[in-house]
Amino acid sequence: MKHLDEPRHLKDGLKLLMSTSSGATAVWYGNKIQSYIYRGWRDELEKRGISWRSFLRVMSTLTNTLEKWVKDEMSWEELLSLVEKALKVETRSSLEEYLVG
Repeated sequence: MKHLDEPRHLKDGLKLLMSTSSGATAVWYGNKIQSYIYRGWRDELEKRGISWRSFLRVMSTLTNTLEKWVKDEMSWEELLSLVEKALKVETRSSLEEYLVG
């Protein structure tokens, strides 16, 4: 996947939200970080057959990971690496469903 610059402005906004709500609520508010990553990787994701809906399903498994990034417990590069790994699993399972189903 192509490199995406760390969206510091989004991270700062999510940190502020986390001060008044739960971490999970903050990282999912408006799907801001999810949208940023999806838009940056859209062409590659669509070539793999990963729609916005399936991307959100994958991202839902990474809620704690997103929280760690916002809290500076994980780097942006680590976050993207984990997202890529989760997407590979999604691509494989989607292909298996297609071939078996």
